Amino acid sequence: MYLGDVLPFRLDSSLVGFIFFTIGNLFKNKIIRVLTNTQYTRCVSVVAAIILIVSAYINLDLSDRNGACSIDAMRYGPIPPLFIVSGISGSLLTLGLCSLFSKSKNKSLIHLSNGTIIILGFHWLMYVLIFSQFKLPSYLWANLIVSFVILLMCYPIIIMAERYCPLLLGNRKA
Repeated sequence: MYLGDVLPFRLDSSLVGFIFFTIGNLFKNKIIRVLTNTQYTRCVSVVAAIILIVSAYINLDLSDRNGACSIDAMRYGPIPPLFIVSGISGSLLTLGLCSLFSKSKNKSLIHLSNGTIIILGFHWLMYVLIFSQFKLPSYLWANLIVSFVILLMCYPIIIMAERYCPLLLGNRKA
């Protein structure tokens, strides 16, 4: 079914992504109201994390590097509805963690949240460089460790961007 990048405007992945936009649009006010309460936020985050872990365990084949779920390559795993469930629970987990972290006054977290665009921009480049230099296995734990190392490597870049070129961060400061 996957034809590569031949369909106009990525119609194939846009149709799947439309489900996420529709759900987000329908429930945005309800989700924001629930996430203003810290107790509910913690509960939503824990439940979303459990659902995400279970659905990822069922749908992902971590032994095969091409077995990962992907909206772009139309690989949804052996149970396609779990792709949508894990996407929604991942979004809820992200919203919940952001809501909890926004109440924190930790300067490091504020720097990292202001510099997420730097992390997104450099992540793939650093990921490729680290895996090409060290020939690490493609296991989940290796990916998590490398992602954490990339986060630490991006921190000084974020600090420098805040100080010398805040335009890269949308003129946000800690």
